[in-house]
Amino acid sequence: MNDWLFRAIQWAYEMPIIGWLIGIGGVLFMLSIIWYGIIMLLMLVGSTYAKIRGKDKNDIEDEKEDE
Repeated sequence: MNDWLFRAIQWAYEMPIIGWLIGIGGVLFMLSIIWYGIIMLLMLVGSTYAKIRGKDKNDIEDEKEDE
């Protein structure tokens, strides 16, 4: 089963137009995974910073009272 699947993917990848589409799709998928990873890392850093400051990052009512 694994050998058949590998050969089918290799066959599709070696075709000129389909191979380009698979390659472009793979690059776009990889970039989206990296982008979401960066966003989640920034959210984690922001949440950690808010915990250190002692305020809940998503608590809007406290921010209104501070003003």
